[in-house]
Amino acid sequence: MNNLIRFLAKKMHWLVFFMLEIMGLFLYLQFNRQQGVVIFSSVNTVVGSFYQVVSSLGNYFNLKEENSLLHDKNVALNFQIAKLREQLQDIQSAANPVEDVLDTTVMSHCSLIKARVINNSLFRKDNFITLDKGEADGVSKEMGVIDSNGVVGVVYMTSEHYSLVLSLLSSRSSINCKVAMTEFFGILKWERESFQYASVYDLPQHSMVEKGDKIVTNGFSIVFPVGMPIGEVESILEGDAGQSCKLKIKLAVDFSNLRDVYVLNMKSDNEKQDLESLAK
Repeated sequence: MNNLIRFLAKKMHWLVFFMLEIMGLFLYLQFNRQQGVVIFSSVNTVVGSFYQVVSSLGNYFNLKEENSLLHDKNVALNFQIAKLREQLQDIQSAANPVEDVLDTTVMSHCSLIKARVINNSLFRKDNFITLDKGEADGVSKEMGVIDSNGVVGVVYMTSEHYSLVLSLLSSRSSINCKVAMTEFFGILKWERESFQYASVYDLPQHSMVEKGDKIVTNGFSIVFPVGMPIGEVESILEGDAGQSCKLKIKLAVDFSNLRDVYVLNMKSDNEKQDLESLAK
């Protein structure tokens, strides 16, 4: 207490000065209304600018949530496109009535597990992606992984809370695919040329492929449903012995900017899987 009294006594002249300044400002504003209006207007301008900055910062941080919602909507649209492609193809080749085709649902045997990419590689021979979801979240080995643009890879290994995905950018990756709206199919392989491109092999020479055609999954495996986007034809090359053609594909997924992905939990056809495993 004594220390406080000594401090106030020592600084008393400053306290008196500030009190007189405040009283002077009050009297000045009291008897000079025009200047008071100018000062208060300036203060309001400063405060308004401050609130505007705070509001802008709030909008910026809200973008994260909005981007996540956009990812979800893009994935839903990709599934709808895949469904419509299959339906249109069935209609064009149609033995079934239109009503029956419209009742089919491509994604009725699949659910999604949303995950976040926490590690990713681009320039190795075999590139892997680490996700923040694992066995506790329903993720298991050999599940397909996509993002809002298309196919990303296949789950290679899992732990309780994490999973490792074999990216399309891997020498071990081999994805069954086809030219959209046709039955011409091939195998997608990555040749380490760039993280933006891959190649499709074993496509028949007579398949009328053109630059810009879409490449999608063909649904032959239990990993991906039919019609999921893979990429777009960049150029067409002649394959082995002139009996097949090779396609250079620009991949739909930007692997240098992966964040939110989705693991496909397919309700597998156990009978089909067991039969095919006997032939291996």
